[in-house]
Amino acid sequence: MTQENMVLSLLEQNNGYLTTKEAYKNNIHGETLRRMVKRNLIECVAHGLYIRTDVFPDRFYISQYRCSKGIYSHLTALHLHLLSDRDPIRLSMTVPTGTNTKSFANENIIFYYNEPKLYNLGIIKTNSMSGKVIKVYDVERTICDCLRHRDKMDYDLVLTGLKRYLRSKERDNYKLLEYATELKMRDIIHRYMEVL
Repeated sequence: MTQENMVLSLLEQNNGYLTTKEAYKNNIHGETLRRMVKRNLIECVAHGLYIRTDVFPDRFYISQYRCSKGIYSHLTALHLHLLSDRDPIRLSMTVPTGTNTKSFANENIIFYYNEPKLYNLGIIKTNSMSGKVIKVYDVERTICDCLRHRDKMDYDLVLTGLKRYLRSKERDNYKLLEYATELKMRDIIHRYMEVL
């Protein structure tokens, strides 16, 4: 099997995506990848990340690949949890305090910063639209984050997401209040739960 065929086989196995790390593990040379890019067989969508040219780029997976410390949060997490019908124009990510995000200045990403204890609260894994694994905050953490920053985002989207969450059979009020306590916003959560 030629190296190009190996690349195509690996792309097939990985929903159309291949990292240089995976390529090197399979003894595929960087020159093979560059040659395939020049011939429009694959496309480089981020440093060290390639896709087949017939694959629609998954912005959730690609952005998190580029910013590996970023956890999808706020309105983006609301969308990923199907609590919002609106595809976010700008992606929202939370990173640890002190993370340098200057290289993403021209990207369509809004960054939120948390100290390590709060940053790690509620991280789960889910699948993006292309089936790739991405990290996102769970539903309860997402509700807390949205209410915490409600004055900086589309309030109607936040309210709609909260109403859908409260109607959900899978909601976990105990976890919601536990997170609200950690994030020092228990009174706000209580107020919204009482009104809705």
